[in-house]
Amino acid sequence: MEDMRSDTEPRAAELEAAGTSNRFVSVDGVRIHYLDAPGGSPPIVMLHGLSANAYCFSGLVGEGLSPTFRIIAPDLRGRGRTDKPATGYSMAEHAADVIGLLDALGLDRVILAGHSFGGYVAIYLASKFPERIEKLIVIDAAITLNPRVNELLKPSLDRLTREFGEGCVSESGDLTRHISTVEAAKDMDILRAALGERQLDYLGASYGTFLGATYADLFPTHVRRMVLDGAIDPSLSNEQLSLGQAKGFETALRAYLEDCVKQGSCVLGKTVDEGAKREPAK
Repeated sequence: MEDMRSDTEPRAAELEAAGTSNRFVSVDGVRIHYLDAPGGSPPIVMLHGLSANAYCFSGLVGEGLSPTFRIIAPDLRGRGRTDKPATGYSMAEHAADVIGLLDALGLDRVILAGHSFGGYVAIYLASKFPERIEKLIVIDAAITLNPRVNELLKPSLDRLTREFGEGCVSESGDLTRHISTVEAAKDMDILRAALGERQLDYLGASYGTFLGATYADLFPTHVRRMVLDGAIDPSLSNEQLSLGQAKGFETALRAYLEDCVKQGSCVLGKTVDEGAKREPAK
């Protein structure tokens, strides 16, 4: 593990003055950044939301969570100062990162808190690794899907799309104008020809399914075999894709509730529907 000071994130200076450390640990080849605020036991591990980072909990830490409790807040993979691998963003892989972090720190059991997407990761961890979780805190992660989720997500999605585009232009300049899916599919056909292959065998997952479908549409006679795992409908807008993902979160939550009910004495209710209707703690 490595200590590293940082004055780039919001409230970094105040947190460091209060004794919070910036640290890094490697978990299965991914370098994970986390904040470590001193305090008592049991420690609380706090998981941030989809587009946030560990510093989103600065206010709570500053208001007294530390030093009452030791606070450990990692940047999830792909966020903040943690590595950003090209793949590996499933719920299971996020959970494995957290378990790897606990193992590296020698923590057998912790209080686990998650906000928004981090709440879903926390619920998944509690379901799959109950022996590691002493208590579970879920903040702003609904058991049931808000019917206005599309409308509510749109401002954040628009902001992320704008920031992503601006970052691409800043880092890649004019190349940014030539990275469409159609152009990537044409690059694939150039590679096929360069290898001397008359037809292409292709396996695509996630965005790779969209790329594969585009390639097949452009070059139907150049496809021998094609497997699309988790195909994305190319006609869907970003908002529709996000809504589908949100529904996937609800499916995962209901699967957790089913498992909880099967285990018996589920604190959320005697049935899945009862658990789904449970009001959040005030």
